Amino acid sequence: MTLTTTEKATKRIERMNLREALRGGRIGEMMLLEDFEPCAQRLWILDDVKTRISHQVRAHAQNKILSDSSMYPEILDMMRDKDSDREEIAKMIKHALKEEGYEESDITDLRDRELALNQTYQLMDIVKTETEKTLLGILMNRNIWTKYLQQVRGISVLTASKLLYMVGDITRFSQPSKLVKYSGLAVVDGEADRLKKGVEASYKPELKALLLGVIGDNFIKSNSQYRKIYDERRKYTKIHRPEWGVHPSGKKKEYLAHYHADAKRVMVKRFLVEFWKAGYQAEGLEVPTKPYPVAILGHDEEPDVVPYG
Repeated sequence: MTLTTTEKATKRIERMNLREALRGGRIGEMMLLEDFEPCAQRLWILDDVKTRISHQVRAHAQNKILSDSSMYPEILDMMRDKDSDREEIAKMIKHALKEEGYEESDITDLRDRELALNQTYQLMDIVKTETEKTLLGILMNRNIWTKYLQQVRGISVLTASKLLYMVGDITRFSQPSKLVKYSGLAVVDGEADRLKKGVEASYKPELKALLLGVIGDNFIKSNSQYRKIYDERRKYTKIHRPEWGVHPSGKKKEYLAHYHADAKRVMVKRFLVEFWKAGYQAEGLEVPTKPYPVAILGHDEEPDVVPYG
């Protein structure tokens, strides 16, 4: 499910209010709101806008460096072509940088210097930090944070706030499989649920992006408790699904992308099921059902990776 018209309008209003507050120096009054939802939404928007600015500044810095390279026109054409091989583009950019006497780290350094001089970006950083502090104060009074999410390595105030905001009332999901489907992690006809042109999504794309693109990566990088699910799954599929190791083009000797994506999805789904269970426990409610493999298939119930409490 994509953002509703009301949600889009709310985000536009929030962005307008933020821009006006930054221009008028009215940062302090924005910190007075203590309700979770508006505060979480503000943090989400701040993080989104900051990321967009950072990407734009980095792209500008990269183009400035690459503009003198003989490979630059070809790189631009490939970047405009949605069917181009992203890995091939990355290799060409790296080669072009080397041709001009630069490394990728030089682009990052140039971006950071420009961001340090960007007053809007710096003001937004201040507001974001203060909003995170306010949200932490709110979360410290919520059981789902203090007794579960806070214990999970790889979950920050920002990611926890986004997750809780997007999921909303956990009791809307009477089974963990319904939350998994809502998150876009369900398997449909043997394939992962994906967006299709002209067809309304049956899940929330923003939540799927958060889970796979942010939380999943954080779990791997921070060696989260859930990392062991990723490692076990990847080890299993490398033995039992050797065909995944063949690149579609047949050029690479070993192709790891499929193993990685599958293992990350399995890890995140395990976290999501335990988050669903913890959500009921945090509300003082009895968990209404057990996961499908246990309730229907009769599998033994494994202990929680991160127990609630």
